[in-house]
Amino acid sequence: MTSPLSLFALLLIPVALWQRWIFTFIPNYNMQHLLFYVALPMLCWAWVRGLWSPRRAWARMAPLLPWVMLVMAVQAVAVWNSALSFPVEGMPAWRSVAVSLGKLAMQLPFIVFFMELCHLLMEHSTSRRNVVRGGIAGFVALCVLCLLQGVYAYGVGFGLATPEGMAWYGDMLRHIAAVLESRWGEAVHDFYGKGSYTLTIRRINGVFEEASALAVMLGVFFVPLGFGLMGLGGAEHRGVRRIGLAVVVSAAVLMVLALTSTGMVLALAVMGLLAAVLFQRHRRLGVAVLCATLACAVAIAVAVPRMPKYSRILVERMVLTNVDRLPRYVLGRELLRTATDHPVVGVGRGWSSPYVLERESYQAAAKKDKELSTWLAWGKLPILSALPELLAEYGVPLVLAAWVGLCLLWRRLRHLRDQAPDSAALSFASAFCGPWLVMLLVASLGSFDIRNPLIALPFYCMLALARGASRGGVKTARTEGTSP
Repeated sequence: MTSPLSLFALLLIPVALWQRWIFTFIPNYNMQHLLFYVALPMLCWAWVRGLWSPRRAWARMAPLLPWVMLVMAVQAVAVWNSALSFPVEGMPAWRSVAVSLGKLAMQLPFIVFFMELCHLLMEHSTSRRNVVRGGIAGFVALCVLCLLQGVYAYGVGFGLATPEGMAWYGDMLRHIAAVLESRWGEAVHDFYGKGSYTLTIRRINGVFEEASALAVMLGVFFVPLGFGLMGLGGAEHRGVRRIGLAVVVSAAVLMVLALTSTGMVLALAVMGLLAAVLFQRHRRLGVAVLCATLACAVAIAVAVPRMPKYSRILVERMVLTNVDRLPRYVLGRELLRTATDHPVVGVGRGWSSPYVLERESYQAAAKKDKELSTWLAWGKLPILSALPELLAEYGVPLVLAAWVGLCLLWRRLRHLRDQAPDSAALSFASAFCGPWLVMLLVASLGSFDIRNPLIALPFYCMLALARGASRGGVKTARTEGTSP
């Protein structure tokens, strides 16, 4: 009989993939997301059954408290400086600090919640296998959705059919979107009518907001998933390794077909990683993949100017001309300048907007671009360049320390794998973590949101597996055999 824990593990990634907001009026990212309300009863059930307890959770979280207090102290200093530089009418500086730290502290219970949830799942081999199976099932479902959209987009876009002739197909897509959709309250572009830099003309929203977000999620989650499957050794996992290779290649193809500059850059990074992995096992195959990647890049560069008129917006954003006018470039440039002016503690979480918007270079660029001018009128910037924004708001030392911690996590997983080479769980995690770090770094230069479940869950799972394996010892890991 399938236990509720195993069933939830199977549904974890598909539910996280479904970017559904159910309480948009709540000013908390995690409480808006469907995943939290699906996971909460599961953790309560585990508590009742004795599989999880607050006491054990406190024992796991206590060593992290000094680091949390350090981050809060650094943020208090940064926000205090920003509150003095940009005073809010009717609000003293100490109150601004309290509000900012309060918002930051509100995220901590949810971080602990998902860390404990992933620790619970990683304790059981059946749950670990089901998490991977759910990830593969979610990827297949995503490919089907993209195929449905691509039939319309490329059929109409390349003149194989007329919009009138495929009106019935567009209506079908709208009905599917009604189930998956979760629209933004405010947006500069009418993504739903124009389909600007998306895979389709009649697009399905709710799974991913736009094509760049689609490319990021493919790169940060599904590409490492494929490499993790490819990292499993033994003749019994030969079929699994082929599935992993298919996931990696298919994800790269979807990134290219999404027709976004973010997807193109990430696809090149994916193929570079794939060539490196294959080169270690079969040198000729690795060289062949690298040559094929370069040939495809040249072919795309030649084909872009000949794309149909329906893709003009995409072409303008993909061609490397007038880069200095692109909103993402302007925003990243100004955020890096802000980080340079405040390198030690940053400007504080949520305080980067006034620093950027007051710059003369930004205001000059806003006169030539609708997005930049709209953000200037709103007085608030979106999250477009994650790494520059993190550097500006949290400071260089804190971001660098976080990156070093992630690299140490990868080193820890590889060390445990070397001590227990028969453990499929550690083989998968160590093969997953390396590409995950690379794609995380590349994706953080573009559209990126670190709070997204598909970005945060892999970290929680790998951390839980590393801490669980270290606590249980190598002997426990060796007894797992081939169970992922």
